[in-house]
Amino acid sequence: MAEDIENDFKQIKVSRLTLGLIMSVAVTSGVIVWNAAQVAGRIGELEDTVNRVEQDMGDLTLETDPTILIRLDSLEKKIDELADMEGLDEIDERLAYIETWIEELDRDSGEEFRWEIDDLHHRSFSLEEAIRSRPWGDDFLRDYLGW
Repeated sequence: MAEDIENDFKQIKVSRLTLGLIMSVAVTSGVIVWNAAQVAGRIGELEDTVNRVEQDMGDLTLETDPTILIRLDSLEKKIDELADMEGLDEIDERLAYIETWIEELDRDSGEEFRWEIDDLHHRSFSLEEAIRSRPWGDDFLRDYLGW
């Protein structure tokens, strides 16, 4: 009888395609179970952390100090007074003037301003060289400019 069972078992043939399908299902199931176990572990850790934070926050009792409320009230009143203050129009005008001045300085990314400075530098250099070409030029520049 044992030989019959052994012969019957040997006669069972499974195709490679069926074995491949069974193995892929087994591997996929294993990966899903593994990932689910990791997620469950993370959820457990998160739950423990939330419980600790809730306990810490429950132990914390904040009482509002009346002096803090009085100070906040006085600050709100000061802010309202500053908002209603007159003379802010003059400050707004000055700010507009300064913004216009800054825009003029920024024109053409400062290219025109750099050109003007270079022009002044070349003119001063030319005048210095012209004065130095005279016999009295070096003494004059040394006395006047300290060079």
